[in-house]
Amino acid sequence: MLELWGEAVRSIEPMVKPAHRDLWLRPITCVGIADGHIRLRAPDRYHKEWFEDNFLPSILRDLEVRAKRSFTVDFQVTEDQDGEPPLRRTVDAPNGLSTRPTVAPATSPSQKPPDLVSRYTFDKFVVGPTNQFAHAAARMVAEAPASRWNPLFIYGGVGLGKTHLLQAIGHELHQGHPDWVITFITCEKFVTDFIGSMMGQKRGVTTMENFRARYRKTPDVLLVDDVQFLSNKDSSQDEFFHTFEALHRDHKQIVLTSDRLPAELPGVEDRLRSRFTWGLIAEVETPDLETRIAIVKRKAETDGVSLPDDAALYLAAHIKSNVRELEGA
Repeated sequence: MLELWGEAVRSIEPMVKPAHRDLWLRPITCVGIADGHIRLRAPDRYHKEWFEDNFLPSILRDLEVRAKRSFTVDFQVTEDQDGEPPLRRTVDAPNGLSTRPTVAPATSPSQKPPDLVSRYTFDKFVVGPTNQFAHAAARMVAEAPASRWNPLFIYGGVGLGKTHLLQAIGHELHQGHPDWVITFITCEKFVTDFIGSMMGQKRGVTTMENFRARYRKTPDVLLVDDVQFLSNKDSSQDEFFHTFEALHRDHKQIVLTSDRLPAELPGVEDRLRSRFTWGLIAEVETPDLETRIAIVKRKAETDGVSLPDDAALYLAAHIKSNVRELEGA
């Protein structure tokens, strides 16, 4: 019977994107089938929920045709069985980096809250088919930082919700770990701070050591928006490379956003583009009509506006490629 399960799983693989197949399909294992009852094992609840919503119905239909009977399914979720906090998990670090377990951050329990937009939280993010993968990836990083998905690289067009997801991770981590230092910056600010530190050092006003301590040693989590801004800035790229190396080596979570895939970033060094792919890459695509309608209604509800259905449909039908424009309209 386990062979039939394997055949049913393989039947849907050609219809699944490679990234989704590797992340969401293959980690689910069948541990037994008996008397019409299937027992599955998932590494955590996000894998379980994604599998149930996106793959299980198709697999069951195929399996029931093959076996000529119906089945019930139970899941065993194995997350956090060791009882350890997320940052003590062992990291599968590439290219020979250290894989020792991390120690808990030695920061004050009264850390200043991160500089984040209050409305950019997970509960205010409208999830649809075009952003479901990125949303689930962001939730997983917030649940288990610096584990399997480091860095998380979120890419997509302008105004589709990348910054919202980036900051939602920060909000969630701050709520669960108020003693952590969560640093959110735009890549433009990183470059500006770097140039300012170089100029200040020449005048004897500030030092590069201060800059490097602020970005390499202080953060427990580094959230960087619009990393494509590094394009053709050689010195800034070199500094960002060493910042990335230092944080990753110390098992600090890194989350990046960009307007395109790492391999498609023009004027960015190969060594940086390679490191951007070490963890998980998630795309935010243009929302479909139903998701755009839901976004308009959510925005109206948040602002206390009574919006008729035909008005929501009109806005969603005419503004298709930019969520910020849609909310503004």
